[in-house]
Amino acid sequence: AIKDTFDLKGVATAYGSWQYLDNVIDDFESPLATYAIAAGAVPVFKSSVPQLTWGTANFNGTVYSCLHGGYSAGPGNSGGSSIGSGTAVCLSVVPVAICEQTG
Repeated sequence: AIKDTFDLKGVATAYGSWQYLDNVIDDFESPLATYAIAAGAVPVFKSSVPQLTWGTANFNGTVYSCLHGGYSAGPGNSGGSSIGSGTAVCLSVVPVAICEQTG
């Protein structure tokens, strides 16, 4: 999983916003994504973030919100901006995820 704040060639980087679903970058990608792929990582999906990474909550209905909250946050709320990645690892959807502190 790659957090939806990192550009990945040929994949939309929406920053958690429906307004950016068409933001597909074909000629650039985040160096972190490039290094991870070169090391053998296979991006499975972009993990959810709050809209434009503002706020601490990540509710169902944001762009990439397929994990339904994980274990502790309750249904429909998976916490802060990296918790989509954290939830994916916690639920064994992926073995590792790329995320970062946005503040």
